Parts: sequence; C-alpha cells; structure tokens
Amino acid sequence: MSAGHEAVVEIDRNLQFNEFFYHQNLDNEVLYWMNTFQNFLYITTCANGQGDENMQERNRLENTIESRDFTGMDMNAWIHALCYPDKPYAERGIHPSGVGINRYIMYEDIPQEGRKYLKLQVGLDVFNFISPMMFGFSRFRLAQTAHGSYYGNFAFRHYLTAFGSDVSLDLYLQAPRCNLYASLHTYHNYKNHFGGIEAGLVDFPLLNNHMQISGTVMAWVQPKDMLFFTATGTFGGLIKARLNYHYRFLNPYAELGWKSKGWVASNANLNDGFFLRAGIRWQIGF
Repeated sequence: MSAGHEAVVEIDRNLQFNEFFYHQNLDNEVLYWMNTFQNFLYITTCANGQGDENMQERNRLENTIESRDFTGMDMNAWIHALCYPDKPYAERGIHPSGVGINRYIMYEDIPQEGRKYLKLQVGLDVFNFISPMMFGFSRFRLAQTAHGSYYGNFAFRHYLTAFGSDVSLDLYLQAPRCNLYASLHTYHNYKNHFGGIEAGLVDFPLLNNHMQISGTVMAWVQPKDMLFFTATGTFGGLIKARLNYHYRFLNPYAELGWKSKGWVASNANLNDGFFLRAGIRWQIGF
C-alpha cells in the first residue's frame, strides 16, 4: 500500500538524477513541488483521520464489488498491515451492503502504536523538500583543476517501506573522468533503527565512448523478515551493472543484477534473486 508514495519519490529522484548528470537544465521545479506536496498532503490526511468521512460515504454508496476502490486510504492500510502482518483479510468483516469484504481501513482500526508511527511519517516526509534542486540549483562547482571542473549536489529522501520507513541522503559528484553517486540510508521500524549504504558509477566511457558502463552496489541491515516490531536486523545487499551502447541519439542498454531478501526502492521483489531488464534510451538535444 506504500507503492504509490514510493513511486512519486522515485519520479523526483530520477528526474533530479538526470538533471544533474546529463545537464538537462529543464524547469522541473514545479513537478518536484507538486509531487512532493501531493505525498505530504496524503500522508497528513491519513495521519489525522480526515479521510474516514469520505470512506464511510463510499461504503454507503458502493453496493457492488466492482464499484469499490482497491484499498481506500493507502497509508491507513499500510500501517494496519505493518501492525497486523498475520491478520487474515477476511477478518475485516462483511461490507455494509452485505456483499464482499469491508476493504477500507478506518483511522479507528489502527492501533495506538500505528497512529503514532503514521504521525511521525508526516514529519519525516518534510525531508523530501530538502534539496537545492527543489529551488532550481541543479549543480554546484566544487573545484576547478587542470583536468576540468568538479560538480556536486545532494537531496534527502523519505520512503515508506515494507517494514517502516527509510530516510536517505543522496550525494552526487560529477568529475572530469567519471560520474559518481552515493546514498546513506537510515531504515526504521517501530522503535528500532538500522542502516545501509549505496554507491554507484554512472556512464563510465568504454571503447572511445561507443559504450558506457554503470553500476550500483548496496549493503544494508534491515529488520529481520521485514517486521515492524522486531529489534533484530538482517544483513543484505544488491549489485547491478548496466551496459549501454552509444549510437547518436539512440542508446540501447541491458542491465543485470542480484539482490538479497529486503526492500529496495523501485524494486518490486522483496525476496532474493536475479533481475534483468533491457531498453533504449533516447537522448534529445536542442
């Protein structure tokens, strides 16, 4: 139920990543603020129970299964699932119409620990507003040498995860001979804190820049079995590499990687395993 929030954060992250490393100089600030404020407003609405009246009205009117929303207020369902990971779906009871399951989780259905944690996410979501790129500063010159200029920037992120939340700091560096980024992750469940680190190489040139290679490595400690209340952590990690063929404005690529069991933003698989994807990047210059 947190996938919508995660996707919106990832949209901004990818746009800012491209803006920094590819010198796009696009006026994306309106998108950044609109996306970030949308997430913030939605979490706030859920954390204050302000969506219940609308959900109750929908329950009164939606007399067929087909007419109902999948989940209702996403963050209510998210925190309810974290607090009751083994609770059967059928225990939500029968819909007021007498047909189907009563899907929507109301604020009063969330235990006190969950309400407290949901309110905490409202404050943490402010981190998504903290980046110079939110205000039109796509890069800063850090140094000037005989080999060229060094540029940097940063951005904070806040994600809702399968076990709680992740507050991270993205660091970007563009050097004359390579592009690098790193992320420091702080993972949280109900009362415990864990950590992780991520580092990557972006489009390192090969064969006179006819090919480019990128890669990412991650290592973390996340809550065991991704449980909300556990104090035990489990080590995990991810490694991936992407090979890109540079031909004018078309850049076909293939990416191969592996991750252990755990949560990673934009990776839908919570279990361990290999992943592969391929595609074409289309670079347009004006």
